[in-house]
Amino acid sequence: EVPLPKVRPVAEDEMFRVIRSGKRKTKQWKRMV
Repeated sequence: EVPLPKVRPVAEDEMFRVIRSGKRKTKQWKRMV
């Protein structure tokens, strides 16, 4: 798995994108991480 410091910047950006896109993409994002 990826360390927290490396995932933090990407996770924040992805989280914002996911929330904006909708809950449907949340499942895909969670699967990627």
